[in-house]
Amino acid sequence: VNVQSQDDVHIVFPVEDNNCKEPETFIHFIQCVLRFYWPFPKASNEPSLTIAHTDEEVCFGIKSTKPSVKYSVHVTRKKHDLYRLSLFVIGILLLFSARRLCRNTVFYYTVGISLGILSIFILTLFVLRRFTPKKKTFLFMLSGCSYLSYMAVQQVVNHWDEIRTDYWRYAVGYLLFSGFLSFAVCYKHGPITNKQSLNLLTWTLQIIALLLMYLGITYPPAAYAVISILVSSKALAFSGVLICRIIRGIFQILKKSFKAKELEIRLLSEEEYRKQGDTETRASLQELRENCLSPEFPAWEAVSRLRSPKRLAEFIRGGSHVTDEEILEHDKQYCLGGTYFEDWIFSSRDEEQGDQDWPNPLQSQEDVDEEDLEYYQPTEQRSLAPVDLELF
Repeated sequence: VNVQSQDDVHIVFPVEDNNCKEPETFIHFIQCVLRFYWPFPKASNEPSLTIAHTDEEVCFGIKSTKPSVKYSVHVTRKKHDLYRLSLFVIGILLLFSARRLCRNTVFYYTVGISLGILSIFILTLFVLRRFTPKKKTFLFMLSGCSYLSYMAVQQVVNHWDEIRTDYWRYAVGYLLFSGFLSFAVCYKHGPITNKQSLNLLTWTLQIIALLLMYLGITYPPAAYAVISILVSSKALAFSGVLICRIIRGIFQILKKSFKAKELEIRLLSEEEYRKQGDTETRASLQELRENCLSPEFPAWEAVSRLRSPKRLAEFIRGGSHVTDEEILEHDKQYCLGGTYFEDWIFSSRDEEQGDQDWPNPLQSQEDVDEEDLEYYQPTEQRSLAPVDLELF
């Protein structure tokens, strides 16, 4: 809409008062707030005006300083509104990239500094939060600082031309101070790493994206349809991931229930080894006694082959399978400090010393010098065999 006149004439929009106190439904209340209070309540007093396409009748007035003024009104229909198209495109991009943006360090610092500049009162309150005695007091102060920040931004928008021409030095100083303070706070706390906080921030950005898409489409049914399709696609993707996780969990449970238990192999300690050896030895000896007492045992053939049948008879009647002399001889040979270990230790030392001081006896005679042959004595090969104990 464009009005032309030789006198001072401007368009007034909206004509009716911005009254959202008695809406019919909650949806009407949201629409009223978005129409009259977003981004800031400011009446149009310009000779030209752009009115968004709506499904309702829209009224605007033409006001002049004189009672009788001649003017001409030109109404032009635009096919595309770049401002609303930009809002719609930004909303789509933000909806599909919200998860990645929440985990981006550059986005974290950019949003933190921007919020600090736009809401310096809230930033100051968070800096001084440790001095707040109670949580209720902090929430009350937070609501007050939010209102002050909103009013401050509204005043800046309404008086932007005056600030840009007369108070630009103060504006630059404020931007530098608040930006540096916001960066310091963001740097101190660092990027968000908590999973719950990241999910909450992701959902917040997605809601903001849906709101931008709604504002980018002037025809409400089309906006509702597009938002429903996008939300449904997100829900289907989440449902698919959830169903895959449930199926994988059920498969793992079934696999564990039908899978055979693996045998746990554990090494025995020295004490367990001795106990198990004693138990198995007693069981084997008892089994041998029972076999000897059975009718099928060839007694005469066994007696003819044994050197001491008397020991076999004593063993069958419950006697020991070894004598005291054999036990002493075994301890003398194989216990700690016995002959077997002494021979093994000294033979190992002789072999190591022989490998270092003397030539290898496996070498051919051509490789051995005459001086080495004069002092060379072949080492005695010892066979370390255990003592043969005669049981019977």
